[in-house]
Amino acid sequence: MVKKGDIVVAPVGCQPYLTAGKEYEVLEVNKSGLYIRTDDDEEVYSRFHNSSHLNFKEWIIKPSYSKAQAEQSKQIVYDFLQHHDICMNAYRWEEFINHKFPEDNKELKERIQQLENELEKLKSKL
Repeated sequence: MVKKGDIVVAPVGCQPYLTAGKEYEVLEVNKSGLYIRTDDDEEVYSRFHNSSHLNFKEWIIKPSYSKAQAEQSKQIVYDFLQHHDICMNAYRWEEFINHKFPEDNKELKERIQQLENELEKLKSKL
């Protein structure tokens, strides 16, 4: 549902005082429509559906994210990058160990596999 502060986009074929593809901030909302400011700096009311301002088309609602969602996404990316660095370093160590001590690397291979599995889990959250 659209709320105050959300962004709506005018579709192609809208009235000349709106620009197709332009983002408009929702100033107020009620049960059947919303208020926006036009390109002519005029505040207008528009219905959600079959709006005459849009030649009876509908607003395109731009998805919005809360600060908490944005922070969670940033944390997932940060964790992913950290694990990626750990895995890359582990991979380099694996190459070194395989080269220097080919018969003594079972524990290292298991740890690398564990880190790669954790990395895949983080990737799936993105």
